[in-house]
Amino acid sequence: MDDAELSSHLTQFYRFAHEFVRVSGDLSKMQEFLISHSDAIQFSVSPRHIAALRNRGSDGVSLWEFSSLIQDAMTGFEVPSSELRRSLHRAYLELWLFDSQTVSDDLKDSQRDIVLTITEAGKRLTTAEVLQQLAEKSRLWGESTVKNELANLVTLDKLDNKRKGPSKGYGLKGWS
Repeated sequence: MDDAELSSHLTQFYRFAHEFVRVSGDLSKMQEFLISHSDAIQFSVSPRHIAALRNRGSDGVSLWEFSSLIQDAMTGFEVPSSELRRSLHRAYLELWLFDSQTVSDDLKDSQRDIVLTITEAGKRLTTAEVLQQLAEKSRLWGESTVKNELANLVTLDKLDNKRKGPSKGYGLKGWS
């Protein structure tokens, strides 16, 4: 499987799955969506796709888990929409690291840098820690830009912000 074929298939899968997750909390919208995508099997991810990703340096585990959850939900198993969203975020990062065009979602460069930095840290970060980590990784954005984009990313449902407790700060949805 060549790069173009793999990227094309993963782009189709991601767009389909992203929309599926978006409507997953509303039963009538989800039924409508599934009816309009009756040929959805073409959007699945197979072991062949994961092997191709592994040959290109990505482990594919998050994508495989996300694809499995989507398949389960489509075949009638009850999968909480919160679990779908958490899994989507993990698959997003894996696909973005493989080829950022695969998951093109109109995020600004500053927003992508912030999400990538928090994900690489593997834990919640306060605003000050985000600024420090960005600087250490030579992802240079001004303080007001970072603060504004953190707020925008929460609004876009890409991150959440826990203000209390031992693990406070910005993190991916579902992080404790």
